[in-house]
Amino acid sequence: MGKIYSNNNAYGVVWIMFGKKDKKKTTAEKIRGEVKKQSTRNLSEKVAYLVPGYHGYKAKEIRREADKALRTYIYKQLKDCKRELNLVQEMLVDYNVENTWEQMDRLMALVDRVAERINHADYGYSGFFDSTKIREPELDRMYEFDAMILDDIDAFRGEIKSLKEELESGNFDNSFQRVFSLRRTLDDIDKKFGDRRSYMLEFV
Repeated sequence: MGKIYSNNNAYGVVWIMFGKKDKKKTTAEKIRGEVKKQSTRNLSEKVAYLVPGYHGYKAKEIRREADKALRTYIYKQLKDCKRELNLVQEMLVDYNVENTWEQMDRLMALVDRVAERINHADYGYSGFFDSTKIREPELDRMYEFDAMILDDIDAFRGEIKSLKEELESGNFDNSFQRVFSLRRTLDDIDKKFGDRRSYMLEFV
């Protein structure tokens, strides 16, 4: 608290307080803060809803478990996608859509590589798992990575379903482009997981 002084004048004693100005947040600042907190909660809750055993990274003791739960979930999702792609590949062969065969072989191999890379990710030493406290912006960034990867997995599955429906309806006009698009989506998943891993390794 600041010091209080008195001042005599024609109107009597006036008490004057000198001290630090009260730095209360404005309503707008409070709203922005709450929106950001809500956004973070929404992301972490979204991931937790989809991924069994995922409880976020706030507590040091459960970070490795949460990371493992996420990677296991992604691995299983990609393996499920691989089974759907096997059916697509059979259809492309049966319908003699030859211009897709090489791309499909590359896509199938890429699914296996990405799935295994994520499932067996090696972080070496990362302070992310050992830091007693991680700041909110850093937690936010991790939840963003997780949510974006899961969104891409969902998009990948949706593209496979759409291609399968096209083939079943006898539409082969865009098959090559659709297979190539699947490879690009999978590349995005791989890149985002790589970026996530690099971010985790920045913690000391």
